[in-house]
Amino acid sequence: MKRLSLLLAALVIFSCTKAPKTYMIFSGKVTNMNSETVRVSGHGLKEELPIDNNGNFSDTLKIEEPGYYTFKIGNETSTFYLANGEDINLTIDTKLFDESIAYTGEGAPENNYLAQKYLSDEAITADAVSFYSLPEDQYIAKIDSLEAAHKDALSKAGVSDEFEDLEDKNLMYESYVALNRYPSYHAYYGKAPNYEPSDAIMEFKSKLDYDNEADAKNYNNYISLVLSDFGTKLKEVSKDSTMYKAVALIEEKKSPTIQESIMSNLAYEIRPGNEETARYYFHEFNKISNDDEFKEAILKKYTLVKTLVKGAPSSNFIYEGIDGKEHSLDEYKGKYVYIDIWATWCGPCKREIPFLKKVEEEFKDKNIEFIGISVDVKADKQKWITFIEENQLVGTQLFADKDWNSEFMKAYGVNSIPRFILLDTEGKILSADALRPSQTEELTDLLNSLESINI
Repeated sequence: MKRLSLLLAALVIFSCTKAPKTYMIFSGKVTNMNSETVRVSGHGLKEELPIDNNGNFSDTLKIEEPGYYTFKIGNETSTFYLANGEDINLTIDTKLFDESIAYTGEGAPENNYLAQKYLSDEAITADAVSFYSLPEDQYIAKIDSLEAAHKDALSKAGVSDEFEDLEDKNLMYESYVALNRYPSYHAYYGKAPNYEPSDAIMEFKSKLDYDNEADAKNYNNYISLVLSDFGTKLKEVSKDSTMYKAVALIEEKKSPTIQESIMSNLAYEIRPGNEETARYYFHEFNKISNDDEFKEAILKKYTLVKTLVKGAPSSNFIYEGIDGKEHSLDEYKGKYVYIDIWATWCGPCKREIPFLKKVEEEFKDKNIEFIGISVDVKADKQKWITFIEENQLVGTQLFADKDWNSEFMKAYGVNSIPRFILLDTEGKILSADALRPSQTEELTDLLNSLESINI
């Protein structure tokens, strides 16, 4: 009878025990909406959560792996921690964004800690000149004190043991990243171009395993260090052998995540005007990668490379000019055409302007048309007009009809600017990714070598 009672008691206990949740709920309230969705990504997860007209959103997420994820609203992102069973509710004002982030729910302690850590780091590094101008020993001490302060805050945040273990290692990698960036940042901000780092600040490198699959999956800071080490090794070889060395280094890695990260980082080399390297990387990456989505992405890029070869006809455009009239590429048949794709918000684009003006002045009486095409959004059209007037831009200045989504941009695979394109007198491609004006000597030599440039 006693044995039966014990069995019944065990059954009651078992029946009252909840099974672990295999999902979590992410909900929230967005003030000053600037997007119709909240995009969540990380560890293979990619979800778009719709925001209603009142700024509310809520959705169920199945988290395959607890860890750091990102959410994006409009053009801004933030890192947060997700785990099944730890529902969270976010309130955020997009006009303040990071400063306004606040969480409630089971997963709130971990995420409020992360939000406050970001604000703390941002405040300390806000004055980049002062921060990176610190002498080496003071900088190391500062990084050590930051890590200690974060660990103290972590211990008091009431977070789960799992998160504390994860974040403890992340703080180590964050410190390593800060030390790793010091040589280049100190040389720039500290105006010390001849600075050479001591063994003390680079000591962390001897502690790193650059082929750790578990850490590669869990820590973006670790991946940053791996990519930095990879880049350093590539600098040690000649330019002609870089792509072969890169693939050899990738093949040496045992971690699939690291292999995919490096290939993803190098995929920008699969671009128009870079045919030889693009072809080699495309075929080698297809052999190594097991990521079908990545393979599909580089196939699209490589197809564009093969389309935009020298001698291929250029896509046309019809865009409104600064003069208020529509202009078509066909108007300039009989002339060489040098196209500058830019935007008023683009710093690198603006840095090219003084060089572009010099080239335009040198070739103003020759058989070439200089065309600027802005990918500013329609709402910034007046800003574009004002910028052209204030900076006295010459040449033909045009405004793309659908910014990045304009057909001409898609035809040329434009996903970063500035981008320069050179066409011949028949409207055929000479270079789909041409020399920049800042490469002044090489560019002027090329233009001067063109047949009929002096007509």
